[in-house]
Amino acid sequence: MEEKSNEVVLNKKIKKQDINLRLGSLKIPDHVKQRASDIKNSMNINMKRGNNLNELIFVCIYSACLELNENINIDELINICDIKHKNISKIIKKFPSVSTGYTIPIENKSPLDYVKEYYYITKLHKSQLNDILLFCNQIIKKSEDINIQSLSDDMPQNVATSLLLYYMDLKGIKYNMDIIPKFVTISSLDNIKKCIGYIDNF
Repeated sequence: MEEKSNEVVLNKKIKKQDINLRLGSLKIPDHVKQRASDIKNSMNINMKRGNNLNELIFVCIYSACLELNENINIDELINICDIKHKNISKIIKKFPSVSTGYTIPIENKSPLDYVKEYYYITKLHKSQLNDILLFCNQIIKKSEDINIQSLSDDMPQNVATSLLLYYMDLKGIKYNMDIIPKFVTISSLDNIKKCIGYIDNF
C-alpha cells in the first residue's frame, strides 16, 4: 500500500458495512486506520448502519489524525463519509465523552484556517488565495488594533465567511447568498451580516 508522508489519502466512498471493514477499505496509513479502529472500540457506542455510522467513522478518523498529528484533506473526508462541512461541529457534539467515554481532541482553528478551506466554494481561483489571505489578515489585524470584539468573539467559521463575502463585494465578484449554507448553518446568517457591517465600518 502506497502512503503519502503526513497526509491521509482517501479514495473511495464508504459502503454500508461493519465499521472495521469500512475502515479497512480506505486508502489511509495503517497506523491511522488502527488508531481510528481503537478509538471506535474504546467508545461506549454501537452503530451498524445509516448516517450515524458515517458520522462515527468521520469522528474516528478525524480524531485519529489529530492525535497522530497527521494532515488530512477535510473535503475528501467529508465526501467519503457523506456529510456536510457545515455539520462537522454538530457531528462532533453528538459524541460527547460523558456518553462515549472518549474525548475527541480539540482542533484550534483561526478564521484564516477556515478561509483556506472555504475559498474554493466561492469559485475563486486558487491563484487568488494568497491575495485573499493577505486581505483577510490585514482586516483581522486592524480589528485587533481597534479592538473590534465582534470579530474575535464570534465563531471563526462565521468570521471567515464574512471576510470572503466582503472580499468578493470589494472586488466586484458576483455571488449568490445560497452559498452561505455551504459554509455554515443558516442560523449564523445574522451574525455574518453583523460581521460584514463591522468590517465595512473600519
